Amino acid sequence: MAQKKQNSSEVEAARILSRRNLIGVIIGAVIAAIATFGVTIYRQDPKITPPETVTFSGRVYNRKNPTEKITNAVVVIEGEGVPPLVTTDSEGIFTFPLKDPKREYRLRIEVEGFEPYNLRVVPSDRKDIQPIPLIPSPLRPPINTSSNQGESAPINPNAKSAADYDLQIRNPPTVIAPRLESGVEQNQPVSASPSPAPLMIKSLQSTFYSGNEGKDKYNSISETYSVGNKILVQNDFWGSGMVYREKSIHQGQEFPVDIPWEDCSKLRYAYRTNNTGGWDVGFEIKAKLSDGSTKVIARSGTLSVGKGRPETGTIALCGSGNPAT
Repeated sequence: MAQKKQNSSEVEAARILSRRNLIGVIIGAVIAAIATFGVTIYRQDPKITPPETVTFSGRVYNRKNPTEKITNAVVVIEGEGVPPLVTTDSEGIFTFPLKDPKREYRLRIEVEGFEPYNLRVVPSDRKDIQPIPLIPSPLRPPINTSSNQGESAPINPNAKSAADYDLQIRNPPTVIAPRLESGVEQNQPVSASPSPAPLMIKSLQSTFYSGNEGKDKYNSISETYSVGNKILVQNDFWGSGMVYREKSIHQGQEFPVDIPWEDCSKLRYAYRTNNTGGWDVGFEIKAKLSDGSTKVIARSGTLSVGKGRPETGTIALCGSGNPAT
């Protein structure tokens, strides 16, 4: 009887041990299956893969002197996940890390001595470094941004200087005037009084009168003042990023010049727009003179530009040769 009880206990213990081993095998198999499934899902689901970061680079240089690299220019790319700003290095190069090179970004660049630069770009469209030409600003003195110190081109080499016209003032002619002494006429050299300074045009500025159709945001206008084939001053992409609403008035860029008023009738104003949505605009051109007065030297009627219509035009200034009222 005691032998039967012992055998029965051994059998029961063996059954319990077998169940435990079976449960352990099942748990191990489940854990292995879950791990294998998780690895498969991770490899197959592209959303889990960390996004690849690419870079967008550009080189900033002087448009009038392409070998001149522009350093310390502030560069901003507007877009999600992009650093707020960077600056160009000693070679005029900047680099931005981007998570989505296929989307469109707005690029803005500013540096002292040059006009602001705006560009809308899709980085994936370019495989090399983006060239960025900046135009020297006529409103600020030029700065030397190249590594070759001592070279600094004038902002407006085509504009005349007052020194070209006032030599006769600084060196007035000497004439012989008669003088009476004791009833006897004697010729004595005297200095002639200086002639009045010639009237000079010191700056030119346009005003835009929008009509029934205004200018959309990111559309712009480029302006050029010239004498014959000689360009005096110009700009590019003025007003980009601004909305000119219907029936509104906005000022264009004021350009400093220094030319005689007598040459006013030789001046020409040219414009170029990139208004895909169209713009009804009238132009008024004013000149500030050396005597402190301001004169309107040209007015146009309302012109419709863009949207399949001509986007360029020329306006003659001072057609009569006299200040307009």
